[in-house]
Amino acid sequence: MEIYQCLHDLITKVEKQSQIIIRARLLHGTLAIIDLHKLKYNFRLDDAEVFKMLFGISDSNPFGDYAMGVDEDGYITILRALGITQRDWTLFNIFLDTGSVPYYGAYIVDKQYLPQLVSNLTTVQEVCAKLGGIPSFDLFYENFYNAPTSVKADFVEPLTAEEDIDGKYQWVVCRSNHQNEVDNFLTRIRLVDGWSLGSIDVTGQIAVHYYYRN
Repeated sequence: MEIYQCLHDLITKVEKQSQIIIRARLLHGTLAIIDLHKLKYNFRLDDAEVFKMLFGISDSNPFGDYAMGVDEDGYITILRALGITQRDWTLFNIFLDTGSVPYYGAYIVDKQYLPQLVSNLTTVQEVCAKLGGIPSFDLFYENFYNAPTSVKADFVEPLTAEEDIDGKYQWVVCRSNHQNEVDNFLTRIRLVDGWSLGSIDVTGQIAVHYYYRN
C-alpha cells in the first residue's frame, strides 16, 4: 500500500510540474504565457490571496482546489473573461518584475511623461482590482500620490476628448465590437509614438470604447 501511495505522490508531483507553464487567452484572442512558479513565489504578490486562488497557486485556499476554465485549445480563459488585454497584462507583469510601471523613472528624475505615467498607473490599478487586489501595488500607488514631489491635488488630466477643453492632446476612439476598426486601430496607434490609454468607457450598451491620446 505504501508503494502505491508513493507512486501516486510521484505522479501528482510530475503532473503539477507539467502545469508550471500555462497558456492563457487575453481579450481579442491574443496569447499569454504564464509561469505559475514565478507568480507563486513573487514577493509582490504576498497577501494577494484572491489572485493566488484564481490561478490555483494558493497554499491556503479554504474552498479547495478547482481546475481553471479552459477553451477548446487548452488555454485558460480567466483573463479574457475579465476583459484583460495584452497591454494590461504586460503592464501588470512589468510591475510584478520591477515594482514600478513604464515612465515612472522618467517622471521621478525630470518630471517628464506624466500623462503616460498616470495612464499606466490607472491601467495596472484596474487590472489589480479585477484580479482581487494586489496589496503591494496599492502601497506603490498610494506612496506615489502622497509623495511631496508627486502630482498636485488640483491636477486634472483629461480622460476623453470632451474633457480636453484646452486641446492638449490628439484623440482616437476604438469600439471593441468592430473588428475592422480594432485592426486599423492597432495598426495606426503605437505606444512608442507617444499614444497612451486615456480611459475606458464601459457604460454604453453597444460596446466598450477605448480613448487613446497623444
